Amino acid sequence: MDRDEIRRRVDALRYWWHHIPLGHGIVTPGHQGGPGINGTQQTLERLHLPEDLTGKSVLDVGAWDGAFSFEAERRGAARVLATDRYAWEHPD
Repeated sequence: MDRDEIRRRVDALRYWWHHIPLGHGIVTPGHQGGPGINGTQQTLERLHLPEDLTGKSVLDVGAWDGAFSFEAERRGAARVLATDRYAWEHPD
């Protein structure tokens, strides 16, 4: 997927909670932490998530838009399951 397609898809969603780096210099416009503050990164630092999750299985309950799920994958998790009740109730 090229940069323009990624940007179109990000812009098509009404609301992002987390700041998620998607490549090509694109980061979702998350609301966590307020404007100009990357609350997602701050939360990751507070969680002390291990840098290396190689081979691990991760269950992300209350994933919202999946920032921590993607981070677990980036850190090498073999399997990641993200779930959130909000996603079931609000299909957009």
